[in-house]
Amino acid sequence: MKKELQYTVCCQLTLAEFELGQIVETRQIHHQLATDSTELNEVFADLYDQFRSPDLLGLQIVSIEPSHQHTPEPVWEVRA
Repeated sequence: MKKELQYTVCCQLTLAEFELGQIVETRQIHHQLATDSTELNEVFADLYDQFRSPDLLGLQIVSIEPSHQHTPEPVWEVRA
């Protein structure tokens, strides 16, 4: 049986704090998740299922890299 390659997904969540129905503060949280897929739609669906809440304003995948990285280059990365 072939062992599936595992990936580490680095993402950034933007969360809001509400007061009387208005956003009074936002904060960003960095998170890492292990997955066996680099398909963005699957990764986004997994992340959204994990972090779904009324406070979630944004979800950004920053990078997807092999967990046992053999090369320094990421598989997928957002560059500013």
